[in-house]
Amino acid sequence: MAGKKRALDSAELSSFCSQVALILSAGLPLYDGMETLAETTKGSEYADLYESASKAVTETGSLYQALQRDESWPTYLVEMVGIGEQTGQLEKVMNGLADYYAREDRIRSSIIGAVTYPLVLGVMLVLIIAIMLWKVLPVFQRVLNSMGAEPPSAGWCWRWWPWWCWPWWWAPSC
Repeated sequence: MAGKKRALDSAELSSFCSQVALILSAGLPLYDGMETLAETTKGSEYADLYESASKAVTETGSLYQALQRDESWPTYLVEMVGIGEQTGQLEKVMNGLADYYAREDRIRSSIIGAVTYPLVLGVMLVLIIAIMLWKVLPVFQRVLNSMGAEPPSAGWCWRWWPWWCWPWWWAPSC
């Protein structure tokens, strides 16, 4: 029975792998541990995924075959579990996978932060410049007009830039 394809995030995969490694290091039978894991995740977003994996482990006795039945698990994880079962090193493989997915989650968070910060700064810069051009510059123009002075041509150009100065963007003072 192939499940619907859902993207499991790296933090969830890391948690799953570390919990399976803990089950194996405690010496519990895998089917009992998976059953307990499925019970503890009831009500969570991935409860049905854990439940189907638990049932499949009980039926087949193999975590590899259980994960292979559902397309939601990443291929890398499934194949590494298969290698761990074949070599008898499933606990070490699961610990390694937990570290791998935790590192992947940290990298993804770092990338999101590294991209978000400059974007926010850019938006703020555009907003500040827009406020300066459309709110502050007209105030200076009114002050200069009230004093009887003519505003500088460059300031006038920037005030009306979108409509009037675009064809002469290269000119130093419109």
